[in-house]
Amino acid sequence: MKFFILLIIKKIFSSSLTAIGKNEEFLIKGSDNSKGTFVEIFNDVNYENYKKELCKNLDKKSLVIVETILKRVKLYIFNNKKIFSNNLFEMLKLKTANNIKKLNMKKEKQGFRYGKYLLSRAHFNNEIFYDKYFIEEFNDKKNIRTKNIIDVGGFIGDTAVVFSDYTDKSVYVFEPVETNFSDLKKTIELNNSKKIIPYKLALGAENKECEINIYEPTGVGSTIRDDIIENSDTVREKIKITTLDDFVENEKLEVGLIKVDVEGAEQDFLRGAINTIKTQKPALLIAIYHSGIDFFTIKTKIENLKLGYKFKIRKATKNRVLEDTVLIAEA
Repeated sequence: MKFFILLIIKKIFSSSLTAIGKNEEFLIKGSDNSKGTFVEIFNDVNYENYKKELCKNLDKKSLVIVETILKRVKLYIFNNKKIFSNNLFEMLKLKTANNIKKLNMKKEKQGFRYGKYLLSRAHFNNEIFYDKYFIEEFNDKKNIRTKNIIDVGGFIGDTAVVFSDYTDKSVYVFEPVETNFSDLKKTIELNNSKKIIPYKLALGAENKECEINIYEPTGVGSTIRDDIIENSDTVREKIKITTLDDFVENEKLEVGLIKVDVEGAEQDFLRGAINTIKTQKPALLIAIYHSGIDFFTIKTKIENLKLGYKFKIRKATKNRVLEDTVLIAEA
């Protein structure tokens, strides 16, 4: 009887099962010239040390998330399994998040609405509008509220409009892609926000110009890294890069929070932000899912600075194994 009840429950929530997405397949295996993939890390003789350092000092919830992700990625690599059964709690959460998004997203004359937020495109991701990009996980929200927020990889301003609720200062948003930047400015206008300040710039390890690979037609997932381009459906655009350290020094900013999701260039960003992190110890939200090396080493590199940061790892409420896994760090 119990077996049949479980079958019925699974049928009801079958749309909430977790799967390896096409983009995640590429992030796990990469191409011939990709470096630091999950496949490479799992086959590395130092894998157990990587895992030990990643898990060190994490809370219980983080450990469960890490173990679940690694188990599913291994099943894909070694057993070619792409669909994974979830426990009832996970399925309920996924179903709830998807239903909330479906019920709340409305088309309006001037844009798209989700609750009080308006976007220039219908791009209301769960990790931002359901999980609040995990900003609620921080204990000292007063430190964030009284300082500026840096949003790196601002896309069309989705995270920026949510973050603007958490600061009395400004949200500085960096988005280098022309079409995304245009929509970012429209999002700011739609929300009549005076707090959000957009910059058509990328932030990286040094001041330079380069080309970015843009996935058409949405611009989602655009990256400066040529080694993680999975197909030829991209166009290239010249962009300018500066460092966060230079920007903060020039603008004389106090920084309370940094969010960074730059499609595999997170470690470059950190190299150009090291002085700001050391001197101001802002709260950090860093995407760690774009490669195996990011997943296993970004937390360790920050921890080795010995700045007193405590860490959590959280996974967005969505039906994917890797996407939008975020490192949370608070000093």
